This record gives sequence, C-alpha cells and structure tokens, in this order.
Amino acid sequence: MLSVSKQIFSSSVKFDSHPSYLGICVDRPLSFRTHLHTLKKNVSSRVALIKRLAGVGWGASFKALRTSCLALAFAPAMCCAPVWCCSAHTKHIDVPLNKSMRGITGCLRSTPPSSLPILSGITPCETRRNASCLNKAQCS
Repeated sequence: MLSVSKQIFSSSVKFDSHPSYLGICVDRPLSFRTHLHTLKKNVSSRVALIKRLAGVGWGASFKALRTSCLALAFAPAMCCAPVWCCSAHTKHIDVPLNKSMRGITGCLRSTPPSSLPILSGITPCETRRNASCLNKAQCS
C-alpha cells in the first residue's frame, strides 16, 4: 500500500490501493481478486465451524447441518455476488463451499464436486451466482 496523500480543500486524503466500498474491496483492474481472497478466508473459518458441528461419533442432524451451512457459509459467500460474479477468481470461493457440502454429507475428498450439490440438496454455487445476477438485472 502506498502512503501517498493528496491535498483536497486543505485536508489531506490518503491513497488506498484497495478501497472498500459497501463491503466490497475494489482493485484497479476490477478483478475483485483481493475481495474474493478475503471472502475465502472468512468462509473457510465458518466451514471449520460446520465441520466441528458434524463430528464423527456424534454431531448435529443433516437438516441442522444443511441449515447451518446455508446460513454460515453460503449467505456471506453470495453477498454482493452480482458485482463480482463474472470475475475470473470466483473459483476461490467455490473451494470452501464444496468443503462445507462435503462436511454436511460426510463425503470423501475424492467425491466429484459436481455431485456434492445433489447429495447435500443445496443449489450449486455457479447457479446461485447466476440467479442473483439475473434477479438484479430484472430489478433495474
């Protein structure tokens, strides 16, 4: 981050290479790479909580785990998705979301990601992003 400041109307304004606007970290090429990496860390920590809820010998029911997964992992991951859904870095968000679906279904890592939404009963990530983009397009 550069520490450049500019004088505007006799007040100093500092330069920020990745400003945050309405919760979205914006970068110069509008690739949203920084925002999606930060979002991935946030979602990954929430997925770890879901995996702890699942347990091996004990754990919450499938319905409770699915609801927790939708509330803790998918809701923040899809927040502001119409803004960054066309970014090349969206695959970084899919990784922890697939881990959460593996956690609630009890599937192994070798399970193909395409079958996880079917087993968990959760709409695939890409479909959710496209639907949110279409909803925003119809509103405007």
